Amino acid sequence: PFVSAARLAPARPSEAQAAAPAQCRQRTAEIRAWARARGERVNGRGRIPRAVVDAYHAARQHR
Repeated sequence: PFVSAARLAPARPSEAQAAAPAQCRQRTAEIRAWARARGERVNGRGRIPRAVVDAYHAARQHR
């Protein structure tokens, strides 16, 4: 019953996400290693929590 009333949705090209540059991947690996050394639980993949990234940058500024 609903199929007969259905309308086609407009087709939009998907926005492909570009892979992160090698430098960015290296930095995230450094942040993950730093966080793990401090006892933080950080996944091996995916987004790093903002609080962890902010703490990493704050710690590097105090060197």
